[in-house]
Amino acid sequence: MSASEKAKQSGFESLREASAWTGIPIRTLEDWEKSKPDHFESAIRGGISKKQEAKFEGAFNEIFKEAT
Repeated sequence: MSASEKAKQSGFESLREASAWTGIPIRTLEDWEKSKPDHFESAIRGGISKKQEAKFEGAFNEIFKEAT
């Protein structure tokens, strides 16, 4: 399975989105998926965590914005 496929299965729309959330260049993610799978997995997990946190924060702000 490619780096792009793994990123998509993890919850990103693309490897480009994973790169944006992790701050790691696409090429580095592709290299890590092959040569350092543990680094790749950690980066993807961190990126998903950031993405979910941002989604939660946005929803939270909307809830309390409406209440005021």
